[in-house]
Amino acid sequence: MHEPAWNAGGDHGNNATAQTVIQPLCVAYGVQIVLAGHNHLYSRAVNNGVHHITSGSGGAPFYAVAAGWPYVVTYTASTYEFVKVDIQGATMTFTTVSSGGSVIDGPISIVQDSTPPTP
Repeated sequence: MHEPAWNAGGDHGNNATAQTVIQPLCVAYGVQIVLAGHNHLYSRAVNNGVHHITSGSGGAPFYAVAAGWPYVVTYTASTYEFVKVDIQGATMTFTTVSSGGSVIDGPISIVQDSTPPTP
């Protein structure tokens, strides 16, 4: 999605609609990862088992990041980056890499939950 529910600051902050509408749907239907951009920074937040990745520092001017944002477990500033995703069977592994090739975050593996969701 475009605007992140949770991230480490930036000029736009968190999207309240994503927090109150999208997040409950993710939990109810077993969504384990949400990818967003919008803010020109990288951060990963984890809320109720859902990883919220903000990968918005692919080329535009950087936004400032700040510690203390809710659910944020890692973030970086002033670094161009991309998220590399590898899917092997029921396991998805993502690693965030700087443009220089160093690992910023991860690798983090998520195994698909085969339990049907209960709406």
